[in-house]
Amino acid sequence: MRRIALFLLIFPAVFCAGAESKDLLRQKAASGDAKSAFQLGNDYFYGENGRKQNLLLASHWYLLAAKKNIPEAMYNYAIAAERLAKTPKDVYKAFQWYQKAAEKDFDPARFRLATFYASGLKDDNGKVLIRKSPASALEQLEILNSREYLPGELQLAALLLQPAIPPARQARAYRILTKVCARKNPPPEALRMLADCFYNGIGCSKNLTKAFVYLQNASRRGDGEAAAKLGYFYENGLIGEKKDLKQAYVYYKKSALRDHPMGLYKYGDALFDGYLKEKGKGRKEAMDYLRKSASKGCVQAMYKLGTIHELGLGGEKVNTGIAARCYYEAAKGGFAPAQFKFGQFFAEGKGVKAQDDGAAFYWYKQAAIQGYAPAMRCAGIAVLEGKGVNRSRTQGMRLLEAAAKKGDVTAIRLLETMR
Repeated sequence: MRRIALFLLIFPAVFCAGAESKDLLRQKAASGDAKSAFQLGNDYFYGENGRKQNLLLASHWYLLAAKKNIPEAMYNYAIAAERLAKTPKDVYKAFQWYQKAAEKDFDPARFRLATFYASGLKDDNGKVLIRKSPASALEQLEILNSREYLPGELQLAALLLQPAIPPARQARAYRILTKVCARKNPPPEALRMLADCFYNGIGCSKNLTKAFVYLQNASRRGDGEAAAKLGYFYENGLIGEKKDLKQAYVYYKKSALRDHPMGLYKYGDALFDGYLKEKGKGRKEAMDYLRKSASKGCVQAMYKLGTIHELGLGGEKVNTGIAARCYYEAAKGGFAPAQFKFGQFFAEGKGVKAQDDGAAFYWYKQAAIQGYAPAMRCAGIAVLEGKGVNRSRTQGMRLLEAAAKKGDVTAIRLLETMR
């Protein structure tokens, strides 16, 4: 079967745009000619050959062709149905057509199945429509990888690079990415992920120089994450003998202009704090970058916004309610400093509905699990005093000692007074 790179198929137009030809195409499609119905669906989907774009009409003609067992039509009907979906049940119906196309051995449909299995689907009442199954997603991606279907190869490599995957299995990602990057014009995300392998020593020896080169190649091809990582290299002096903040901000700006969350955060942060000065860009513009980064899920940007609103930085008014919401979003994302801060807000009754020692301890504990020293110290004090948790001198001292080992000065002083 012919391999395709796009998720939506564009079949070549074989009919002219004249009214007579359009009528002929419609007549053939209406009479049950599957190829004509599929072509008509494409015309309406893309707004081509003199027809206005109309997703509903495209869906109608795709369905007629899909019922004639054309896998491309099944797939494109599922795409249209998913875009038109108003409820999770509508999405599930699209999923069923992806299944039918996959049963016809159509690779793009198999890829969509993998994404559904990876995330699962529930209706508005919480009923499971598609059970989340990483194993099923992996099964589909393995088939696609064996066929060298590029989106499947890349998604499989991305899954294998997840931190929870054992190192022996992670090494497969390096082999997959090496194979992909050896081809002509490899996609930038493959180059960037291979750079990650060299940076972390996954499946190969750790090599920062090779990581840097692959990141450069990925950034030249427009990859925003690669640009952000190059900024990190320069900011921390990982290449060369010293840090180069000027060059770091060049790459953070490139990343921001490509709408990457980390690039938006680092560029906005530099503008806000005055590390970077650009004509016509001040703290107002910096806040725009930070908010945009936060809206894309960057926990560091959420935390920064929380700090700005908590302390009233940069001319912003102090608003502990907004600060608490920012810290909460970052805390949910697993950012330890935000988890600690949100715990403090509960301990002090600041920016939340009511003071709550139990909630404070919960968030201290989440950050402490990640080894965040201030949270270890506050969790230890809470346990020693029995605030929001059962009192235990042994457990409290253990937490304080762990914080002290990480250099927490307050924990060190507390231990000195308690011995």
